Amino acid sequence: MDQSEKLLMGIENILSVASDLGDEVARLKSVEEECKILKEKVFMNQFTKAEQAFYYRNTRHSP
Repeated sequence: MDQSEKLLMGIENILSVASDLGDEVARLKSVEEECKILKEKVFMNQFTKAEQAFYYRNTRHSP
C-alpha cells in the first residue's frame, strides 16, 4: 500500500468519524429537548390543576 492509499484511507476514516459525530450531536439535541419537556412536566405535576391553569394563563407556556 503506497502513501497515497494510506492518506486516502485516513481521510475516509476522518470523514466517517465526523459524520458519526454529527449524528451524535443531532441525537443529543433531541435528548436535550426531551429532557426540557420532562423537566417542565415534573415541575407542573407538583401543582394542583387550578395552580397549573393559573401558571399557564400568566406565562407564555401552554399546556
